[in-house]
Amino acid sequence: RSVTTWIKRTLTGQNAAGESEQLDREGSAREAVMVGFRQCQGISLSRFKDRYGIDLPTLAGPEFDKLVADGLLEVSDGHVRLTREGRCVANRVIVEFMG
Repeated sequence: RSVTTWIKRTLTGQNAAGESEQLDREGSAREAVMVGFRQCQGISLSRFKDRYGIDLPTLAGPEFDKLVADGLLEVSDGHVRLTREGRCVANRVIVEFMG
């Protein structure tokens, strides 16, 4: 992939992404977790359930309670977010969360 190719495709109205993949519901939910944990407000539990049809803690399984107990995730005001300590090791938290 080159920048030149991307620019040419963009200017000619072609798909500049090159590749894409279609995610199923669980794949979309996992993608939302990776993005959501990187946002300050975290992930809304009710919106997540409405959109993906699964509770966020259920998606993570026993790792959810472990990450909360370890002080890496917190649940408050209907959101799950990384704690200050969790933000320092965000990639590790997300990998553990995904099991």
